Amino acid sequence: NQALAIDSSEYLFVPTVTQGEREIDLHMGAGSSGALTGAEDNAGVGFGMGVTSHWFTEMAVQYRKKQDVASGFDALEWENTFQIGEPGEWPVDLGMVFNVERPFERYRTSLKKDAPSARFGPLLQKNVGKFQTNLNIILEHHFRSIGVPSFQVHYQSQVKYRYSQPLEFGIQAFGRLGSGPQTFSGYPDEVHRVGPVILGRFAIPGERSLSYNAAMLFGTTQRSPDRTLRLQLEYEF
Repeated sequence: NQALAIDSSEYLFVPTVTQGEREIDLHMGAGSSGALTGAEDNAGVGFGMGVTSHWFTEMAVQYRKKQDVASGFDALEWENTFQIGEPGEWPVDLGMVFNVERPFERYRTSLKKDAPSARFGPLLQKNVGKFQTNLNIILEHHFRSIGVPSFQVHYQSQVKYRYSQPLEFGIQAFGRLGSGPQTFSGYPDEVHRVGPVILGRFAIPGERSLSYNAAMLFGTTQRSPDRTLRLQLEYEF
């Protein structure tokens, strides 16, 4: 079975949107090898903005360095977040994500499994006191897939304690419920990574801010990287 790529720079989507806010987003990660997966480094930089009070859109360029595979710019991604309702209007804040990723042409010959893809799914967020919980279920469809499932199911989750705006901490988890040619697999063949995260936001004069989040994730299955170190920085203005 072919090993599907595991993005070490993957970050948590949130369902809230701020109209008129622009941001420069830098995300990166380094994933070690695992029992059945090779080491991989990923990075991306994007520019996005809140077009309306319910729609955020971003364009990003992705970089990939994978063990035994040529490295370089990997893909162009268009990310969209749609806020449904107002924060606090319902028991759980709700949003939707819709992303389209197009690999660069030179990668299609050597990495046929990296065909264009689309991701979409619900984003759930719940606040209880100083705790905030997120759960995202993301469905991914690969077009012209070869040797890998055309349809995959991912999840993202986080529980954080909002100690203060500059310093919050908690636990993140990312996973995929299939491996090789199968959409769903038994637990040992799934991808699961979990670990501590620190995050926060620093206000900058002139209605600007710098947000960060950094996590160390540990793989719990043979299809997962043993360790993943990820970092995301967002300059908002």
